[in-house]
Amino acid sequence: MSEKLGLGSRFLSMLVETEGDKKPPVPVQQTSNSQATTQSTSAPVVVGYDADMLATLQKIISARKTPYTALIEASETMKAVIPDDLTRMKAAFAMIAADGQRNLGTITQALDVHIQDLNGELMRFKQTSDAAVTTKVESLRASAKNLTSNCESRLQQIASLEAQIESLRKANVDDANQSAELTNKAASAAADIATTTSQFTAVVEFLKNDLTNKKSQLASALTV
Repeated sequence: MSEKLGLGSRFLSMLVETEGDKKPPVPVQQTSNSQATTQSTSAPVVVGYDADMLATLQKIISARKTPYTALIEASETMKAVIPDDLTRMKAAFAMIAADGQRNLGTITQALDVHIQDLNGELMRFKQTSDAAVTTKVESLRASAKNLTSNCESRLQQIASLEAQIESLRKANVDDANQSAELTNKAASAAADIATTTSQFTAVVEFLKNDLTNKKSQLASALTV
């Protein structure tokens, strides 16, 4: 039956939602005993259950033709003339039991068959949903593992970069200190060169003056 095959995939999204997406369950409305006896058997009034799921499963029940579904169908045909559920059900039972083949025993046996059908639907649905949840969990765990791996890789890169930064900072400090030292040496060398140049110039001037004086002295002494 197509309904059986589609249940798992149709309602799957409600079974694999994340914790943050889940909504709190709606409390089921309680009915008194008197209300329960007059409640419609074919379309029970329920609160707090998913309407689509309920309608789908009711279709599965009605799809199997049994003495019970015959009772419900007979009851539905009398709904317009017999509003009371219990009275209508009794009349419907009298109608279908007239052939002698359907009685309370066959109807209760049919209900057991419908319950077995629902148990089968539940088992198949759980298998589908469990597989889907497993797939989703594995996918999420794989994604989490990849993100963790990315984080670890980045942390290693950060550690490597921090080590490089520290090395560069140390090299920068060393170069700055060496630059200051060389600047001081350059200033000292410039001063030394200037002093030496001044001293050399002074000696040259002294010797030039000395030679000039000797030139004059020789010229006077040697003139006849």
